[in-house]
Amino acid sequence: MGAGPMRAHDQFVEDLALYSLGALEGTEKRVLEQHLDDCSCCRSELRQLQRDVAFLVRTLMGPLPSRPTRDRLLQRIGGEDHNEV
Repeated sequence: MGAGPMRAHDQFVEDLALYSLGALEGTEKRVLEQHLDDCSCCRSELRQLQRDVAFLVRTLMGPLPSRPTRDRLLQRIGGEDHNEV
């Protein structure tokens, strides 16, 4: 088995993940962007990674509490005895 199309894509797997997080820079970023111009398979993989990252961010962020709820929570936390072990 020679170095077929799958082998060419293997070299970009980690770079695609880093790129989707905005963590790829320099030469690696430029090389990947040039590859993405010609490779629909990697573009598709990148879109999926970007959707996954967006979902993860939404999941981790969750809804923000209202101001009154936040104030009550902070007041309760502030009123607790933090010296207990």
